[in-house]
This record gives sequence, structure tokens and C-alpha cells, in this order.
Amino acid sequence: MTISADILRDLTDAQLEAVTHRQGPMLVVAGAGSGKTRVVTRRIAYLIAQGTRPDQILAMTFTNKAANEMKERVATLVGIAPRNVGTFHSCCARFLRQDIERLKDGRNRQYTIYDSSDQNTLLKHCLKDLNLRSSDCSPNDVAQVISRAKTQRQDIVEYIHNQCRYDADTYEKVAIAYETRLRQQNAVDFDDLLLLTAKILSEYPIVREMYQARFKYLLIDEYQDTNHLQYDLMKLLCGEEQNVHATGDPDQSIYSWRGADYTNIMNFTSDFPDARIVRLEQNYRSTQCIIHAANELIHQNAFRLDKDLFTENEIGSPIRVISVPDEASEALWLCRRISELCTEGHSLRDMAVFYRTNGQSRSLEDGFMRMGIPYQVVGNLRFYDRKEIKDLLAFLRLKCNPADLVSLQRVVTCLNCGVGPKNLAALVATAEQHAMPVFDLLCRDDFAALFGKNPAWAQHFCQWCRALRALPDQPVDEVIAAVLEHSGLMQNIIAKDDNADDRVENIHELLAQVKSFVTNHGDCTLIDYLQEVSLISDLDTYDSEADYVSLMTLHCAKGLEFPFVFITGVEEGYLPHQHSVNTANGIEEERRLFYVGLTRAKAEVTVLFARGRFTWTGSDQREPSRFLAELPEEVVQQQIFKHRQAPPNHRRGANHFGYSS
Repeated sequence: MTISADILRDLTDAQLEAVTHRQGPMLVVAGAGSGKTRVVTRRIAYLIAQGTRPDQILAMTFTNKAANEMKERVATLVGIAPRNVGTFHSCCARFLRQDIERLKDGRNRQYTIYDSSDQNTLLKHCLKDLNLRSSDCSPNDVAQVISRAKTQRQDIVEYIHNQCRYDADTYEKVAIAYETRLRQQNAVDFDDLLLLTAKILSEYPIVREMYQARFKYLLIDEYQDTNHLQYDLMKLLCGEEQNVHATGDPDQSIYSWRGADYTNIMNFTSDFPDARIVRLEQNYRSTQCIIHAANELIHQNAFRLDKDLFTENEIGSPIRVISVPDEASEALWLCRRISELCTEGHSLRDMAVFYRTNGQSRSLEDGFMRMGIPYQVVGNLRFYDRKEIKDLLAFLRLKCNPADLVSLQRVVTCLNCGVGPKNLAALVATAEQHAMPVFDLLCRDDFAALFGKNPAWAQHFCQWCRALRALPDQPVDEVIAAVLEHSGLMQNIIAKDDNADDRVENIHELLAQVKSFVTNHGDCTLIDYLQEVSLISDLDTYDSEADYVSLMTLHCAKGLEFPFVFITGVEEGYLPHQHSVNTANGIEEERRLFYVGLTRAKAEVTVLFARGRFTWTGSDQREPSRFLAELPEEVVQQQIFKHRQAPPNHRRGANHFGYSS
């Protein structure tokens, strides 16, 4: 294949160096807005044009949205969409479909992927089995401990006793019960997708060598966000030629709370002494004022790779820092400014409001609703987490995996078929006696006879289960439509639900998405579809074309860009967060978070802080964030918003940033 002129067109010298690198490891230190995605996609296209087969390239990133964008861009350049481009989790899920049975732990290729809500449900079952209550042992806390142990590739029991000062014995019992149930139900959680893949690659050299031979080039995007487990996967997949292309920016490392370890990128040259280092420092997104402010801010961090962003864009507007009396005034100021921008001809989709914690959105949403400004909260309830969608997916999962007890329980609840908690417990006990999944038991000819007097519910439910199993497996869209009809879910919603119209519309939306999935994926199976759905993240459902103001946390903002950015609550206790102020690493990560927020903006950044906020204990005086004093004075415009909606006893005073009320 000849190299298309489009592959190398309009690349800077640094970008060209990164794209055309052929052999050996390479680290691309890519600053915010420096064309990172362009470089990664052009490199894949270049390798294909140079004769590398598309299936010999493995590219892993952190969102399906980023992966799909890469595929589309490569297909435009070379006419081929590489198959092995996806998230860490989606790539590992495909590997496990082939090799999970090597582990010989009872799980097979039909396994179900449990999301966080499924995890929570399963942990509650474990607590009940152990005669414990959620107040005795929080399912969320146990889930976090299990996740941290898995991402660090440590024995769960050993990790619990090393890290949990209190209730370690209780945590151990729950964790063991949880892992046992996962295996019995032929299920894995998100961390298992990576952990079990790493386990197979470590313990089976023949599998590891097969994948190393298959993938001549390994590309990892957002390398600064990798955790210990993802790092190990990279090392296991890396062959003798060490054709590893890592792209990232330590200045944008903001996910330590979920296990990310930015030292992975800092130590890349130690892992690969012969690595080529390429720095992408030209920003194509933001104005000079924004870049100058961001550079001055991030230079306060000690632990970083040397890099200075620059831009040839216009100087632009100064960073506006607005002092407001309280959170209600903060929302009011935002509404007024957004209205001004709309009057000037800008679209709502051009504007985004960032905050440090989810709870900060409440007062903003109240203000937007009062002013009639359309908005969308990014990272709120996922489409696939809505009850009617979870219900339908449970029917589909049960058809694929008869051992999935979490889905069976949800199905039983939906059907209202007379199978209460006692009957379900009896079903589980009987299935264990016969060493078979509960759903297989339900489909047996003699099922009703196992329950003594052949109760009507047993006969009816047995017939229903056998009919579900008998539904054809292909094509996927027709299977799902048939399962929906068989479940009676739609009829139940229409008959009993006050919000029936919205819920029915959601199901119709799912069916439309299924049609699209089948069109794009051709000869796919129901398992393929369920896997795709399980791995969709919050950002994957974000609609950048919808004409709404976007509200999101600073963590959610990573990877996005908007002409107008508003960062709210830039106060001590919020940014930096009160839980991060006691360590140098914590402060530096909070500063990186602010840096990420600033560099999402194309044209204008406004930073707001409140001099007071109302908490459950009453009014609370606030101090502006220490990070504001680190912004260069020459690009900052300070303003005080006088309007206040606080009670008369709201405290007043001056602060160290120079504002006074």
C-alpha cells in the first residue's frame, strides 16, 4: 500500500517524527490540545500503509468514544478500520472470550460482565448469606477494597489484612463469598477483565507468546492514567522488538483515586532505556492567555516531565475570576453570562460548567431550571442504568448465561410470577444439590416435581424459562425483539407505570441502537452486544451535538473541549479538595485537575469562587483556592459580583486573594 499524502499532511516536525517512527519503544509527551489523537491515528495509518497488517496493531485507550474516533479516522485515511482498537477492558474482554476456560475455575466463554450496580447487588447477597447488614459492612467499601487489591495484582485477603485496620475479618469473609459467587455465576467484574487476562498471560507462556507474535505494534493512549495492572498487561503483551508507542501527559494525571499511577509514564525511559522521546508542545485549541495561565499554574508542580505549551492562536480574552457571595449567586451569574453569550449568537453546546464534586451541581441545576436554560449533566444516570433498560438486559443476560443469579433475581422480580425470596432461596439450594445453574434447573422436565405438590407457579415458570431458552440466537436484533415480547416487560410498564411513555420511549431507543449495532458489526452475537453495552462509560453516552449547556465534574471533562468554560467552586476545601491537602502528591494532583479544566477551553475561561456557602450546619465562610494566586496577574481579570441571596446573618469578610465583600 502506498502512503497517502493525507497521512503526513500538515504535521509539525515533532508530529511527523512520532508518526513515522518504525522500530523500538517511543514515548510521546503530548500536551493538552497538541493533536495527540491526530498523531496516534496517523501513526496507525502509516504503519498499515508501510505494509503492517491491521490485525498486527493493538491500540488501547480509556474510552470507547476515543477508540471509535481512532477507527473512523484510520478508515478514512487507508480504507481499513483496524479491529484491535479499543479500551483496555474491551480488548481484554475479547481475549477472555477465547481463553478464560484455561483458568479452570468454573467460568466459561458465556460469562457475564457485572457492572458496579450488579456488584453491589451481589455483595448484598453475600452479606445476607453471612447474616450481616449493610450498616455492619458497607458493600461500596468492600467493592473498593476488592478493586484496589485487583488493580495492584495482590491477593485480596492479604491486601485486606494489610490495609484495613478495622473489621478486616468481616471484609475477608465478604470478599471470599463475593469471589466464590462470581465464579459460581460465571461472571466477572470490570477489574477481573484485566486481572484474569494478566493471569492467563503470566501463567500460560504459549498464550503470551501467541499474542506477542500476533501484535507487532502496541499503542497505548493516555499512558499517564494506567494503573499497576494495566502496566503489567503492557509488559506482558510487549514482544522482543519492544514496539511500544505510549502517549500521555503527566500534567493531566488526575485519576489516582481509581488506581492510576503517573509514575508509569515518568519511569518509561527506565523501563525502555532506548526509547525515543517526542514532545508535542504546540497547542491548537486555546488562546495565548489560557496557555500562559495554564503553564504558570502547572510549573508549580515538582513532579512532572519538562514541557512548555505554546500556541500561535490569538491572544484572546483574559481569565476572568469572579467572586460571588454564595452558591445561589454563583448560579445566577452563570445564567446571566450564558444568556449574554446566546444573545451574541453562540450555541448552548459551546458552553460547559465544571465543578470538583457531584454535589455542587444541585444549586447550579436549580438556577438553570429557574431561568429556563437547557442543560445536560454528564456522568449522571447512564441510559443503560435506567430501570427498564436494566430489566430488559437481565432477560438477555439470563438467556446467554444460565448461571447468572443476579439477572435471574431481577427477572423474577419483573415477572411477578410467585417466586418470592423463600422460593428463590429454595431454588438456589436445590440447584446446588444437583450441581447445576439455577436456570438450567428451571428448564428441567421434572422441575415442578422437585417442589412436592407441583405448585402452579413452578409449572408455569418452568414453561416460561424453557420458552426463553428456545428462542433463536440469531440475528441479534430479532432475538432481542423476541425476548422483549416474551418477557411481557413492555405490557407491564404500560399497565402499571405512571412514567410509561418515557420508559417505553427508552426501550424503543434501545431497539434502535441494537439495529445500529447490527448494521455496524455484521455477524455479531447476543454475547457480543451485551459485552459492548457492559463496557460503555459515562462519556461514551455524552452527546456533543445536543444544544444544551454541559454540566460535569472536572474529572469528566478530561478529553473534551468547549469554546466557553466556567469552573465553579474554586475554593479551599473544594479545589483543592479537603481530602487532598495533607500531602504534596495530593496538592499536585488537585493542581493538575485545575490545569485540565483550564485547558479544555478554546476561547474563554471564567473561574468562580463563593465567599460563603450553605451547608447542613448553616452558613460557611469560604476562602478562594490557593491556585488562584498562582495564575499570572497579566492575564487575569478580577471581578466582584455584588448580588446576594444569602440570609442576613451570612458572614462577610476579606480574603487573601484580594477580594472583599
